[in-house]
Amino acid sequence: MSRPLSLKEITGFFVPLALTSNLMMISHSIIHSAMARWDDATVSLAAYNVVFTFHMVLASPTVIASSTMLAFLHDSRALRGLLRFHGLIMVAPILAMVLVAATPLGDWVFGVLLGASPAVTAQARQAAWVFVVLHPFIALRSVGHTLFMLHRRTIAITLGTAIRLGSLAVFVFGVAHLIGGAVAGAISLVGAIGVEMVVMLILARRYLRELPRVATGSASQREMWGFAWPLMISQVTEGSLAFVINAFIGRLAQPDLALAAFGVVRGLAMLLLSPLRNLSQTAQALARGPLEERVMLRFTWIVIGVTTALIALMFWTPLRPLILDSVMGMDARLSLYSAPGVRALLIVPFFWGFAAVLRGMVAARKETRSIGLSSAFKMAAVFAAGGATLFLPAANGTVVGVSALAAAFGAESALLGWRYWRTARREAAAPTAPGLAPAETASASRG
Repeated sequence: MSRPLSLKEITGFFVPLALTSNLMMISHSIIHSAMARWDDATVSLAAYNVVFTFHMVLASPTVIASSTMLAFLHDSRALRGLLRFHGLIMVAPILAMVLVAATPLGDWVFGVLLGASPAVTAQARQAAWVFVVLHPFIALRSVGHTLFMLHRRTIAITLGTAIRLGSLAVFVFGVAHLIGGAVAGAISLVGAIGVEMVVMLILARRYLRELPRVATGSASQREMWGFAWPLMISQVTEGSLAFVINAFIGRLAQPDLALAAFGVVRGLAMLLLSPLRNLSQTAQALARGPLEERVMLRFTWIVIGVTTALIALMFWTPLRPLILDSVMGMDARLSLYSAPGVRALLIVPFFWGFAAVLRGMVAARKETRSIGLSSAFKMAAVFAAGGATLFLPAANGTVVGVSALAAAFGAESALLGWRYWRTARREAAAPTAPGLAPAETASASRG
């Protein structure tokens, strides 16, 4: 029998990924902080927010590359198949972004659908051109990330992201003086991710060379699609959350202020909460049976507790104005409007954490269809929460946005939790095979 998974092993795998997520989200907050100090900051922030959230919708199928590669990357032939698979998938999103940047479709998406002003819409369309090139950067970066996760050397991923953060400073303070506006923010982000991609591939070249040349049961494109499509639907839904929330917020009494403030609040939320997302990859990589899954759930409670305490410290104490006014560089009006939203973040970690870990455990079982199904519940919850803006036009946009995020992940964790515990009870009731412990029987029953 293999040695049981320990909290120490999970911590060693998870902490570098959590640090990586924090560094990634710090990069967004750096961009927000720089833009908040520019001329016409509200317009620039609103434009960057709407184009970035639209990009996240389109990039969602590419973002799941790490999950697909964790499941199928075993040899060089599989790598070629995975790159071909994701290369085909990103064609449509790239074309969609080009159409938004180059045609009146952009006026409809940003101006009509999201309710942005003409000035915000014009900047958003210009920035959309920059985001066109980001899809291949994300896919190629995922190759390096996956190889390090498979070898349990996640600290190298943190190093690559730290280098990204350093390069971002060069882009932000160099590009901003030359261009300004949402375009400068977009160039800074895309340029820094490009640097990170190159670093990841260089650091992972040893593992690339060590991939077996002969196929060892490589998955077909059909198998990859069968595994990936529910994850894509889930990621598209998650990527669409901010976009749909912005569509509701843009109909409030002060749309530009609400859009700009929610962009900053969401950036802070992603900074603090994005480490929870890595519970999914950690569970998929490490939880291979009921015993490991139980340890993962205990670990999840610890991570949620730490995250909740950090949010309380930052936004429910006198630190809040210091963070919003001094660190983020907000003016008094924007800071006052954002304060209720950052305080409301306290309700999100519980739902986000359990949604992430359950998603990873379900993916490890390769039962991804329930993940796809949870997307419908997720989006319905966002519409229910965001719909409040139709009846309360004076509502605070940041509170509406944070409440919608909590509702979405709450709905997802409820469905995946029900599906997971139903499967776990069925496995526990199954007869134990001769010579196998119950945990081994459960793993064998999943193939």
